[in-house]
Amino acid sequence: MTPDAAEAASLLAVAQLADSAFPSGGFAFSQGLETLLAEGRVAGEAGIAAFLRRQMAMRWLPLDRWFLCAAHRQRQDHAALAALDRELEAMTPAAGLRAGSARNGLALLTSHARLATEGAAAYRLAVMEGRALGHLPVVQGLVLGNRGLALLPAQTVAAHAALIGPITAAVRLGALGTLAGQRLLAELQPLVAEGLAQPPEEPWSFTPLAEIAAMRHETQDLRLFST
Repeated sequence: MTPDAAEAASLLAVAQLADSAFPSGGFAFSQGLETLLAEGRVAGEAGIAAFLRRQMAMRWLPLDRWFLCAAHRQRQDHAALAALDRELEAMTPAAGLRAGSARNGLALLTSHARLATEGAAAYRLAVMEGRALGHLPVVQGLVLGNRGLALLPAQTVAAHAALIGPITAAVRLGALGTLAGQRLLAELQPLVAEGLAQPPEEPWSFTPLAEIAAMRHETQDLRLFST
């Protein structure tokens, strides 16, 4: 394969894996946004944009991204991946967010196992047998790396998923129009790009509003999303 063809193949893989039609299971989770919208703590396009900006700057870039990068590097060592799973579990205090991450991870593993992505079936078995937790960032590092994506494209796919999930949730909840969602996505991309240009530091996060909302979510009388 020529260098140009290899680059085109990588871009096509990014387009496929970042497509909302790819069966990753992420559509069922709002990251606490459903509760915040229901309680009026987040409202309108500006409020949703501020929520997403905090989630990316204070959670995904410093925490989820770190685990994705570590899993991408260690994707051939499933014992190391299981250790990363346990560490991420310990760093996610909200039970709903832990459960959502594990469900998304299992859904993504299942899809990639059926697509015969290297390592997906074996790690899925480890999750089913309780030898691993299968949190989404760890699974993303494994499957995106084994689909041939270098580290930056893999991070780009995962960052897009982290943004499009709650934006889609806001649209489905009637809090945001479709075009407004696309406008928000475009507005937030420079923040993500700037973050991806920096090497990941030691993992940390600080998103108490979303975490407390996720904890309260299960007490809502009417819920469209799992968290």
